Amino acid sequence: MMKAAVLIILLAVSFLAAGMPVDLDIPETIKGNPAYLDAYEKVDAIPQRFVIDWENQGSVSCRTRVRIDIRNETMNAYTAWTKEVPLEPGDHSDYEAYFYPQFSGNYTAQVFIYHCNTIEDIGNLTFEALVPESTTESANETGSAQNIETARAMPLEIAASNTENRIEMKIKAKENTPDYVIIPKKYPLGWIVESEKVNNMNEKEERTVAIDYVPSIWKPIELEFDIVSLDGKYHSTEKVLLAEEKKGYTTEQLIIGALSLTVIILMILLVRERRKKRAT
Repeated sequence: MMKAAVLIILLAVSFLAAGMPVDLDIPETIKGNPAYLDAYEKVDAIPQRFVIDWENQGSVSCRTRVRIDIRNETMNAYTAWTKEVPLEPGDHSDYEAYFYPQFSGNYTAQVFIYHCNTIEDIGNLTFEALVPESTTESANETGSAQNIETARAMPLEIAASNTENRIEMKIKAKENTPDYVIIPKKYPLGWIVESEKVNNMNEKEERTVAIDYVPSIWKPIELEFDIVSLDGKYHSTEKVLLAEEKKGYTTEQLIIGALSLTVIILMILLVRERRKKRAT
């Protein structure tokens, strides 16, 4: 009899618990981990490509991007940025950044993750770069020009415009092009300027390529980009002078203004019509 009573009580408690909301106090954490970090060990007249796979192992959503500081004995430090990607808990994503070496030699790349409001140093990569000297430089140094293969200019026509956080390049191919990347070469310290990969283009094909940037404090200034094919056979530089946005009206604002004006005119006509009827 006692066992039956205990069993009934346990069943009753179970049914009551099943219908009650359970409040689990799960602590919020910001945490992540790189699944892999990769780059070419040697780049021979081609752009370096960094790939990082990052997993959000915390319990909160985070906007995440990667910063890579690249150093060499003969150059000032250069910073490459990936795109920013939102990650839900448990999600992961590949992040890509590019760098086009200007000097031959050994380089060190220090990799940082910007994850929510944290910055984490996830290690260093080293690589070697071989950059062919230009014919002019060789002639100056040796007294006679040498037969050194150099990259052709990218066969592109580019017209650039900008907002306060995006550059749009309208690109037209003058001939067939291989895959290429647009890499920021010179930009103000403290700014974030992303790279952009562009798949091969056919002759006379036109595209609009958007490059996002985050200025520390925006100001009209000239940025410079390397435009280089992934096989290293084409290379050009493009200068973009950032201009202040023209403060015009949006399409929605123009439509609302036109509708408002129409209503006002109709009201004026209606009032006039009523006055005429009263006068008669």
